[in-house]
Amino acid sequence: MNTEAQQLLARAHARDSVRAARSPRPDHQAAKPFFARQKGALTRAIKSKDPERVLLACRAVVRAWGEPPFDGAWPDDWARWQRALDDVFGFRSVQLDDLAD
Repeated sequence: MNTEAQQLLARAHARDSVRAARSPRPDHQAAKPFFARQKGALTRAIKSKDPERVLLACRAVVRAWGEPPFDGAWPDDWARWQRALDDVFGFRSVQLDDLAD
């Protein structure tokens, strides 16, 4: 039985395989301990009340999110880092994703 739905599903799976081969997928299990350390680093930077430490912690995390095990996937609560920047430098005066260089 080869229905139109089955053909559509097969094509979708083929496209997914091509996409997966082109770009790595994040390893969520491996990312968990890294993410916990990143949250801790941000908390320490915020508690220091030093804008430079907050900025550097945010830059470090954006760079890390571009590398394995994250491979470009930002965590669901990425806005935590943006809020820290906003609190220190003013609302959206520094964009988190602009710190990637």
